[in-house]
Amino acid sequence: MSLKDVRITLRERQTTGGLLPVDSQFGEPFINLYDGVLKRLQSDAEIGYLLSGGLDSSLVCAMAQSISMKKNKKPIRTFSIGMTDDAIDSRYAADVAKFIGSDQD
Repeated sequence: MSLKDVRITLRERQTTGGLLPVDSQFGEPFINLYDGVLKRLQSDAEIGYLLSGGLDSSLVCAMAQSISMKKNKKPIRTFSIGMTDDAIDSRYAADVAKFIGSDQD
């Protein structure tokens, strides 16, 4: 997987109303984030992701899941921490985990 693969994906999705093309103001930050996630997937031990259900962790986990499924054909492992009284974050995290197909603990 390389930067070239990401650019092709961006252009393909742009034609279907998805992500913006690489030439846009958002293309380069997206590629930088993707490269950062890809770099951190290189490990000799299993990796777990804290998924809060918020925008940041959801985006990182979605990218990591996509990369993992392409490279390893295995879902990433995610976990969340929530309060017992008002566990709205835990519900959002569970929704995101289900949507991206991660193995949620």
